Amino acid sequence: MNFPVPLRVPLRPSCLRLLAGVLVILLSGLLVTGPPARAESVTGGYAFGTTATCATAQGVLVGVRSPAVSVRMRSAWARAYKAQRVRVTARLQGRTPAGWANVTTSGAVRTRAVLVPRSYVTRSYRLGALPALTVPPLFRDDYRAVMRLQWYSPRTGRVEGAVTKVVGRYLTGAVTSTTCRAASGPSGIGQLSAVGTAASGQVKVTFTVGSAPMAQQVQCRPSCGNLASTDASAEGHSGRTYTLGGLSDGQPSVVDLRSCLAAHPTICSTWTSDAATPYGAIPTPTLSLNASGQCIQWAASGGVAGKQVTVVVRLDGAQIESSTASAAFARSGVQCVGYSQTRTISVSVYDSSVTSEQPVPRSAASASTSATTPAAPAKVTVGKTGNAQGMPGCFSASCAYLQVTLENFSGPVTCSAHQNNPNETDWTNTYNLGNGVSKPGWYYGWPGSQVWVVCGGVESNHFTW
Repeated sequence: MNFPVPLRVPLRPSCLRLLAGVLVILLSGLLVTGPPARAESVTGGYAFGTTATCATAQGVLVGVRSPAVSVRMRSAWARAYKAQRVRVTARLQGRTPAGWANVTTSGAVRTRAVLVPRSYVTRSYRLGALPALTVPPLFRDDYRAVMRLQWYSPRTGRVEGAVTKVVGRYLTGAVTSTTCRAASGPSGIGQLSAVGTAASGQVKVTFTVGSAPMAQQVQCRPSCGNLASTDASAEGHSGRTYTLGGLSDGQPSVVDLRSCLAAHPTICSTWTSDAATPYGAIPTPTLSLNASGQCIQWAASGGVAGKQVTVVVRLDGAQIESSTASAAFARSGVQCVGYSQTRTISVSVYDSSVTSEQPVPRSAASASTSATTPAAPAKVTVGKTGNAQGMPGCFSASCAYLQVTLENFSGPVTCSAHQNNPNETDWTNTYNLGNGVSKPGWYYGWPGSQVWVVCGGVESNHFTW
């Protein structure tokens, strides 16, 4: 089929504007030649050429840039159309364990649409450079730009065809790749060790900093304590140390460290962690004694400051109790030693064995005090002894003398005798008696009645005759 001679209509820009940072050029003067049906059935396409490079800053990949995008209309299309609208879309992709995936961060997609005149059959029509595709702040990943060219029907405005190219380039030695690789991040923290110092709430942290492409900075969680400087050279450092305070004794604390590129603080190694349990000096225990009767009651309490201890209680130097404690403790007991006895009780708290996390031994802490039991109380005991039958007023065989025993009196005291028979009256005579057994001269003879003695205000037992 012969096509009519196409009309020559000058092409002129009808609109030049900037939309969302993307330059869009629309050209008017479009003329379709030949029967519309025939034009729609024409097959062909575009030759598509582009070069893309990896944009870097201080050795770190920051973008994928396309310096030039060009298309060339195939001759079959030139016979059908005076001009053809095309669109180039650039999309950033990153390599994942599952394969390539679109990066959806802001600025990941760039587009440009133009009309390509028919005259660009033997030479390329340059669309110009697309803005750089911004790489997110990651490292050790591959990136690429997927460039897609689409051409549209001048009659219907629908996409008639498309072609895709994958572009991107970087050099590693003599190897050329079609993808862009982000700079390697810092190699990270090594030989991390956190240990308690036996200073309350404090741990000591030691570590080394590995190498990196450029100067580094150390980041710490929960903080870097008194670390003199968080800066580290690209070559790394060994033997770095700092102390971290404000922690809780006896509570495991996790210390996290990583190194980041100083110029790009979001490009970091993975966190390296170690845990330690702070502990402090053993507190001095408290000890109290209470002497009552023949016994001494004792009570001891204290803390452990974050590490297990052994609690030992002694009476006059002889151990009477030993136990361990991993938290605040309280111990108590009773020691019966008799009247008028002085005893010394002590409590000592000893540290448990050192460990890799708690390597500093602690000194023992002790408390000691003495107590004296009270003197034995004065005591009067009454009974009967001998035969008093025939004494004045006492004629029965039940007549006998009162026997009085005094104990724990400091000296002689006045004693009086008493009875409860209504047919009799109390004795009126008194005696001065001292400690020991006495038969002062009181006698009695009423069976079933009770007698008792009061000496120095101390009343005896009531004896049934």
